Amino acid sequence: MPVILDAASELPPVENLTKFIRMGVDMVAFSGGKGLRAPQSTGILIGRKDLMEAAYLNAFSFNKPKASIGRPMKIAKEEIVGLITALEIFVNADHEAEWADWRAKSQVIVDAMQNIPHVSAHVYEGPVYPGPNAPTAVITLDDTWTGPTAAEITEQFRNGDPPIYIGDGPATNVLWVAPVALKDGEAELIAKRLVGVLSLVNG
Repeated sequence: MPVILDAASELPPVENLTKFIRMGVDMVAFSGGKGLRAPQSTGILIGRKDLMEAAYLNAFSFNKPKASIGRPMKIAKEEIVGLITALEIFVNADHEAEWADWRAKSQVIVDAMQNIPHVSAHVYEGPVYPGPNAPTAVITLDDTWTGPTAAEITEQFRNGDPPIYIGDGPATNVLWVAPVALKDGEAELIAKRLVGVLSLVNG
């Protein structure tokens, strides 16, 4: 029985493009729309030749006698070009510099939390959410916290102006901010908004 791995959000690091195959996995699927930052509808299959050929047989092609299951799920040529371009950029990127940038953006948010009562924060460099692995600002509301829940805070952020999407969970008292899509200056904006919301509770 072949082992097929759903590694949708396992990029970066770039080494994962080949690591799972070296470990003995028969076929690996990566999302194009997560760590690769390619069009959202795209993805990559890597693996054993016979499994790749089987996958191809289920792709859409006018050259086959009958349309396969891939017919209603085909992607545009422009999206394929976008995926290939994104993969080339990803493979050749300076991932150490990118990681350092994400760490710095997360640290900006963590530093802003240091003097808020009943709140602790740190940069966590492991998987926190179902997306690209990155140094992430994790904010914990202590047991003495009497303000809004983490879920209520994320909803307040989404309904703000501008809307800001931060995460909560898996614990009910945890917030997190992923830096992967943040532009310069946006970490400061998020930190300011967080300080404004969390500082309202002082008891």
